[in-house]
Amino acid sequence: MKTVPIIRRTLLTLMTVSSMSLALPSKAANFFTVSEISLELTNFSHLPHDIAAFVTQDVTTIANIGFVAAQVDVDAIFQVENNEAIAQAYSSIGLIGSGTDYLGSANVSTNLFGSFMIPVGESLRFDINSYLSLENFTEDLFSGHSTSGTISFLFQDVLNQTVYEVFRLTGILNTNNNEELGRDILKFVRGDGLKISNYYEQIVLEGNNESLVLAFSGVFEQKFEQGAIINLVAVSQTCNYDSNEVGGCVTIPEPSNRTSLLLGLLCLISVGLRSRIM
Repeated sequence: MKTVPIIRRTLLTLMTVSSMSLALPSKAANFFTVSEISLELTNFSHLPHDIAAFVTQDVTTIANIGFVAAQVDVDAIFQVENNEAIAQAYSSIGLIGSGTDYLGSANVSTNLFGSFMIPVGESLRFDINSYLSLENFTEDLFSGHSTSGTISFLFQDVLNQTVYEVFRLTGILNTNNNEELGRDILKFVRGDGLKISNYYEQIVLEGNNESLVLAFSGVFEQKFEQGAIINLVAVSQTCNYDSNEVGGCVTIPEPSNRTSLLLGLLCLISVGLRSRIM
């Protein structure tokens, strides 16, 4: 049975310029932050019978002295066509500006959901490609410049009420002189069913220009001896923050909180899917 994809795409460019931006004080600092995250799932061994994909975003730019510009590109799709399924999520945020009294904040999330019926003794298998890139630059290390990105990807065995983590990718990059808020994190945790075929990692944490990149591809496969109904949930979150006040992106939830959040999302999606897709 063919299902109808839920596709949503937005492109947003915002700029706030004050009347004083043409004559900035000598202490005005230039800055930019860029974050990009993507996930692609292809070559599914079984077709989903329910699917959903959607995005949310929140962008703020304020410049009392200076200017701030933001660009957001986000896309999420889960579709079945010509007996093939494909799921993709992508988000890119860029903040750029200069000034002494400003705030730029952008938060984006994408959500992918698919429900699969796996016969007795068969496996659920699909290919995964994922990418995370964060970069901060500032001329003023006493201000706040932060980026973060995370993908939480799990599946739930509905019949056995069991949750398995496929992988969790987390990156946090803070560029400032504050010891408490200047943390940098790159963490990649994967479940037993994910086999990595290609992996790339690069980290630069030096002075006023910092960056990190992690990219990988692989195959997920899980066999179900008793058959199963499997719900896949992949949630990505991307954040950029720039301000003359030291701050940072929202702290990534701990695993227990994250699992509860995803299960709550899964239940909400499951309730509405049949009325929207079947």
